[in-house]
Amino acid sequence: MSAFAVEPEPEPTMPPLRKRHRGPVFLPIFSLGMIAYLALPVFVMILYGFNDIPGERQTFHFYGFTLHWWRDIFANPELNQALLTSVIKVAPASALVSTFLGTLAGLAIGRYVYRGRSVVNFVIFLAIACPRSCLGRRC
Repeated sequence: MSAFAVEPEPEPTMPPLRKRHRGPVFLPIFSLGMIAYLALPVFVMILYGFNDIPGERQTFHFYGFTLHWWRDIFANPELNQALLTSVIKVAPASALVSTFLGTLAGLAIGRYVYRGRSVVNFVIFLAIACPRSCLGRRC
């Protein structure tokens, strides 16, 4: 008789079942669905730009295809003035100011450690968390 106790061999068990990863299939489908969901209102507005409306009032009914609205797009002098004001006066000034402020903010966030830095990061990158604002929809 020996002094060592021999433990019985454990019964063979099945390996645990692995979960199926849905990422390779689910992620592209979900991404395409979200892009379609966010871009669909833009495409609908483009489609309604070619709608043959019998009056001056916009409706949800699509009456037919026409190029009438696009043929006379520059016939309205008020629309032309608004376009020139936006493109010549407002857009360059807005681009210069936002480039200057964005550069200063980027330098401050990247180079310095200060109190409230995480709050500034959160406010600046808030537009990334809410992409609907980039497509013209409210958050």
